[in-house]
Amino acid sequence: GQWLVVGKHDGTIDLIDIPTAKVVRTWKLHEGAVLGVAVNRDARVIYAAQGPWPESHLKGPKPLKEYSCWVIDLDDGGRLEKVASFDAPVRSVDVDSENTVVG
Repeated sequence: GQWLVVGKHDGTIDLIDIPTAKVVRTWKLHEGAVLGVAVNRDARVIYAAQGPWPESHLKGPKPLKEYSCWVIDLDDGGRLEKVASFDAPVRSVDVDSENTVVG
């Protein structure tokens, strides 16, 4: 199928079926905003960068204590797993042609 992966400021990641424009699956990160998403070459793994809430949305949420990179394995039933934590915001994530995570 044709899919679109969308990361949102509320900390969710949506998988959207393009022909129908319907959300077919949603994942929720622990806290913070999804600032970047990438999909591997064969479209079976989604990577996400978690960062702070954008300044315009800071109406009460506490600052994050850690920032993370997440992996969603579509071959494993869409399992969401935190794979790394950082002291500073993770602003982007990308995958090169060899399926190596960069950024």
